[in-house]
Amino acid sequence: MGQDFQILNAPRPPSWRDPQRMTRLPGGLAVPRGILVAMLSLCCAAACLIPPRSGFREAISLQVARGEVVAWLIIASTAAATVSSIPHMLRVGRYFSAVFLVLVVVGLCSLVRTDPTSAHHLNTFTYMAGGLLLWIWCVWLGSRSVMLGICALASTSGAFACLASLGIGERAMILSTLVALNYMLWADQSEAE
Repeated sequence: MGQDFQILNAPRPPSWRDPQRMTRLPGGLAVPRGILVAMLSLCCAAACLIPPRSGFREAISLQVARGEVVAWLIIASTAAATVSSIPHMLRVGRYFSAVFLVLVVVGLCSLVRTDPTSAHHLNTFTYMAGGLLLWIWCVWLGSRSVMLGICALASTSGAFACLASLGIGERAMILSTLVALNYMLWADQSEAE
């Protein structure tokens, strides 16, 4: 007795169930990396919209130095989304983006650990903002995507807004970068299918 039919070329599992794109969380829970980055980005966006005690104009690093939970949530969710995106960037060959994301994590750690009124802190923030603008414009030039162009313009506007209101400009740069990161993950995933 033989089989009635045999599947010669089994279809690939949907991308959201592909084991290579899964991230293992504590407790053995496996979550697709794109969904994890999206959830962390939404968490950061919600934290950016919660008004701090001192108002939106104050720098996030001053709020972190005072120990405000919302400011720590912004930094932690940004760092976690960034770290979660690094393996994907390496796998699809976006090495420049992967190196940039590693530098973002190092810069966030440096910003959290330094005195917010020191020159070292200001230099770190300036280098991170300049590197962010360089990265997002280079990614846009490589893809010419309308969405990445909008994110690049929003991030540049946030950098200029930092001159007038540091807290609002920082939030605009963080959110536009996370939108660009999520868009890149989504675009790479849809190209693979």
